[in-house]
Amino acid sequence: MSDTIQRLDDSAREALVEGDVRSAKAQLKKMQAAAPDDVRTIELEGDLAVEDEQFEKARAAYQRLCDRTDDPEINAQGEHSLGLLDMALDDLEAARDHLAAAVRLYRKTGAAGRLKSALGALGQVACELGDFQFAAGAFRELLTLGPAGDPEDEEEALVHAALDAEACRQLADTLRLLGQLPEAEAMFRDAIARFEEMGDDAGRSISLDGLGVVMQVAGRYDEAEALHRESLAISEAEEDLEALSATYGNLTMLFINRKDWDAAEEWAWKTFKVEKELENEDGMATTHLHLAMIDLERENFDAAEKHLKKARQYYEAHGTPLDMIYVLSNFGELHRRQGKLDLAEQELRLVMQMAEEMGHGDGIAKTNDQLAELRMAQGRLTEARALWELSLSQYEALGSPDIVQAIKANLEKLP
Repeated sequence: MSDTIQRLDDSAREALVEGDVRSAKAQLKKMQAAAPDDVRTIELEGDLAVEDEQFEKARAAYQRLCDRTDDPEINAQGEHSLGLLDMALDDLEAARDHLAAAVRLYRKTGAAGRLKSALGALGQVACELGDFQFAAGAFRELLTLGPAGDPEDEEEALVHAALDAEACRQLADTLRLLGQLPEAEAMFRDAIARFEEMGDDAGRSISLDGLGVVMQVAGRYDEAEALHRESLAISEAEEDLEALSATYGNLTMLFINRKDWDAAEEWAWKTFKVEKELENEDGMATTHLHLAMIDLERENFDAAEKHLKKARQYYEAHGTPLDMIYVLSNFGELHRRQGKLDLAEQELRLVMQMAEEMGHGDGIAKTNDQLAELRMAQGRLTEARALWELSLSQYEALGSPDIVQAIKANLEKLP
């Protein structure tokens, strides 16, 4: 009987991969008739309920696995599936709890393949929640596990190679947010090599883009542009609109960093057009944020405020803590330039609190720079000097030469 159920489950899984839900449901009916309480039957019931967007039905199926207290590995599968379901529903805190429980159980049972998958999802959730140190730890643990499963099974080996490559990329992105740029660069290059070896152009494109962002933070703008344009060429060849839009957004930020407002605006509107076509509200909100940054530098304060309000409206309902940092940071800049110094103070204090909780290295350094500008506007020159000196040391540690020179110039202007 077990062999029959396994064959039916394998057939259903293959059908799902091919998008043939009807065939998968037909296999499930046979499994339900033969072995309704089999773990594979219950798990497939949940997965097909997710396909039909019957989320409570899926939750009930996965909970049945969690309730099988006689088998920790089955419990782990239930927790894992509930975590992935909550990720899909954007309930990130619930997802983190379920995935953390799955990881603890998989460690005990020695299910290395499933442990790697759960760690990858847990790291992603932790990163979205702003817990970058925890996320980095999850990705590092995943990468220490090495190959899992039958080494003779080529398909399984490819799955684990893909997990490792993606963990490299996500660890690199997390290290960038933590301000650990040399290690982030090394991990991105590792990810690029892994994706290239696998022939995964989409993964290589995303990793090239990520490495370009690291180069931007480091002030290596020519290298950044070359990487973004290499990523762009792949996305154009693949006609991948989502990847294309992400690269457009990174090129927008590149030209903002270069203070080329016309080019930045051109890329921003290209991004907005694609995001609108994709009906991606998150991407449109990010573009409003970029347009606000451009309008701020052009001193078009009314236009900047309109864009920031649109971004904040979306992010307050759907964004991550990191999204809110970017919005509030730009509101702080706007209000300082408008002379609304008390309001700017409140916003930048909140940004600093959030950045410190996340360990967001670039965010902390930037906010100290912004607070120094605010102290100058308030006439508190001694405090401005201390904040700029602190920001200078932080940017020197990050390796951001352009910003270092700008802060040194501000310090030289102080009486």
